[in-house]
Amino acid sequence: MFKKTVFLILLLLSVLFVPATLLAFDQLQSGENIILERDKVINSDYFGAGEAVTVSGTVNGDAYVAGGKVIVDGTINGDLLVAGGSVQVRGNIAGNVRAAGGEIIVTGVIGRNLTATGGSVNLADTAKITGNVVSGAGDLNVYSEIGGDLTAGAGNLIIGNKIGKTVYAGVEQLTIASSAQILGDINYWSQNDGRVEQGAQLSGKTNKFTPSEAPNRRAGEDIAKFFVGLYAVYKIITLISALIIGFLLIKFAPIYTQKTVDLVVKKPGNSFLVGLISLILTPILFIILLLTVVGIPLAFILLASYLILIYFSKIIIAVVIGQKVFSISGKSTSLIWALVVGLIIYAALVTIPVLGWVAGLFAIIFGLGGLISERYSFYKDLRSKKLI
Repeated sequence: MFKKTVFLILLLLSVLFVPATLLAFDQLQSGENIILERDKVINSDYFGAGEAVTVSGTVNGDAYVAGGKVIVDGTINGDLLVAGGSVQVRGNIAGNVRAAGGEIIVTGVIGRNLTATGGSVNLADTAKITGNVVSGAGDLNVYSEIGGDLTAGAGNLIIGNKIGKTVYAGVEQLTIASSAQILGDINYWSQNDGRVEQGAQLSGKTNKFTPSEAPNRRAGEDIAKFFVGLYAVYKIITLISALIIGFLLIKFAPIYTQKTVDLVVKKPGNSFLVGLISLILTPILFIILLLTVVGIPLAFILLASYLILIYFSKIIIAVVIGQKVFSISGKSTSLIWALVVGLIIYAALVTIPVLGWVAGLFAIIFGLGGLISERYSFYKDLRSKKLI
């Protein structure tokens, strides 16, 4: 009974909120070089991960792709979630695109919204985004047509095509090229004046705000929209970061990861108790060590370890959730795919008001308890073998 109670929030709610398509993982591709051929049609969601991934076929569902180099030049009749060192979106995407990478290039057609974050984001003149664009980048070049709003945070932002609605931008330097046509207002926050080239067509007002400027009511609404957009970028970044760190944990410590997951599942009471005690007592011990002065170095080592374990706790719980989902669907899977599915569910779950906060807290407690308990078991094993 207690075991069922333990997983009530993190497992039963996961099943409630996960899309039904996530329970049908017929199309999983992983390896060094992954290619979905142009004549291939996938009538479900598609998952691909590898050093290089090319999606040239048709996916009648959502596509989740990660790799060092990713090219999507096929047709996705759903949403695309993609991450990689280099990401190129050349095909037709019917839904939303969420992209993160070192360099992102979009030359295709996006039927709904684009959220992109990277060192460099380039929207080519051959591209067309029907909905809104939210982007955070060092350099953001917008030469594509955008049907809705453009919300951007960038070092350098260049706009060189039609923007159907309003521009919200926090930038170091804004340039409106001669080929630009902006139908709404331009609201930008910068220490520098924007540059408008001759020939640019601006239908609305151009409003510049400095970061320290006190906003009026209208400006406050604009700022709110701007930061809502950046929050979406932040959530994408945190999800991708968790995936990368989770991949590294599984790659370098797969046995430890699986043992920790098994411990949380088989001994939830122990994991909860250890996690709760650690969550409460560690900050107290940190303060005590600070007060002793000589214990200051140890205090900060303790704090760093504490924060790292808290971060890893959600990765462990994500794997738990992912394995449970695959188990319900009657399929076995690798730790990697359990992590991917679990993190997507976890990310959706914690966005729910109140309930999400509770679920996030439980994830930290159980994950932290499992990590500490397994580390202690690992330590005892090494001691028994006289390796330390």
